[in-house]
Amino acid sequence: MLANVIAPDKEFSFSERRRLTRAPEFSLKNLLNGDLFEQFEEYTLDQFVLRDFFRGIKAIGKYYLFNQKDNNIIYVIDGNIGKIEYPLDERSVFKRKIHAKGCNYSGNCKRLHDNNL
Repeated sequence: MLANVIAPDKEFSFSERRRLTRAPEFSLKNLLNGDLFEQFEEYTLDQFVLRDFFRGIKAIGKYYLFNQKDNNIIYVIDGNIGKIEYPLDERSVFKRKIHAKGCNYSGNCKRLHDNNL
């Protein structure tokens, strides 16, 4: 807890690729309407000492303990890393499925490239 007070604020998180929240400015208006506490909560969550370490522990736990294959829509399957973005192109998925079924029967498999979909 003391380390959070002593440690200097970081401006950027490279692991999350985003700017971190800065300390909120105190004003009577922000205090009375509750914005100060919301801003302070965001600030303390972003500036928490060892934040990246705990995020890593969480990701490892989700993957190995709970067998959850995604971490913030990033998937690791068979040693490959991928990201699923929505909306899903169902036509593309259908064509790949048909191609895979054809490979199973004919044994003549050519890799489908994204531009051939």
